[in-house]
Amino acid sequence: MALKFNPITGKLDEYGPVLTGTGTVSAAADGTAALPGIAFASDLNTGIYRPGADQLAISTNGAIRARIDSSGYLRLSATSPGIQFNGDTAAANALDDYEEGTFTPTLTSTNANTVVASYQNRIGIYTKVGNLVTISIFLATEVTTAGTGNVIVTGLPFTSSATNRSSLSLSYVGRWTTQGPLAARVGSTSTTIVLEETDSAVDPNLATALSTTRLTTGAATKNVMIISGFYYA
Repeated sequence: MALKFNPITGKLDEYGPVLTGTGTVSAAADGTAALPGIAFASDLNTGIYRPGADQLAISTNGAIRARIDSSGYLRLSATSPGIQFNGDTAAANALDDYEEGTFTPTLTSTNANTVVASYQNRIGIYTKVGNLVTISIFLATEVTTAGTGNVIVTGLPFTSSATNRSSLSLSYVGRWTTQGPLAARVGSTSTTIVLEETDSAVDPNLATALSTTRLTTGAATKNVMIISGFYYA
C-alpha cells in the first residue's frame, strides 16, 4: 500500500488522507479507547474511535464514555457518571440511570409461607429515572391457602434506599376479610411491600400489619389488588 502524508501524525503512513471521487476523506485508523483514531497531539488518550462496524465512540482519559451504535442509539458507558444539565457541575445532580422493565410480584408472608397456590394473573411494571422507581402491580390469586404471619408482596426490581420514603396507593382490593382500609409501603433497604390495615371504628391512624388470616382462602377464591406509586432506590 502506498504511503500517504497523515496530517494527524505529521508523517507518511498508510492512514494518510485519500480523496475519493465523491469527496470522502479517510485519514484515521479505527483506534481504541486508550488510543482513539482521531485524537489530539497533546492528549492522545482522548478523542473519537471506531469500536465496530458503523459505530462511533468517544473516549476521555483512555476510557470509553459514549457510543453511537449502527441503529443510531446513543449509549453512555459504565465509565460515564451521567448527564448534567444547564451547566450544573454537581455529581449528585447527574442523571445516571433510566430503565423500563417488568418484574414478577409475589404475594407471600413474613414467615415465608406459600399463601398462594396459583395466580389468575400477576403483573409488575417499573420505570426507573435516577433513584426514583415508579411501579404498577396487579395481583389476582386463583387459589389461596392459609399461611401464617403477615401478608407482604415481594419481588420489587430494585432495593430501596436506607432513607427511602415510598408513596404507594392500594387502589382496589377484593375478597379480603379486613376490618378497615388497607395501606402499602416499602421499607428501607428492601424489595418488599408491607401491607397494613387500619380499624376505622377504633382509630384510622393506627396501622397494623395485615395478617394472613385476613385472606379469603380456599379453591377458586380471588384476592385481588392493584398497587401503584413510587419509592427511592
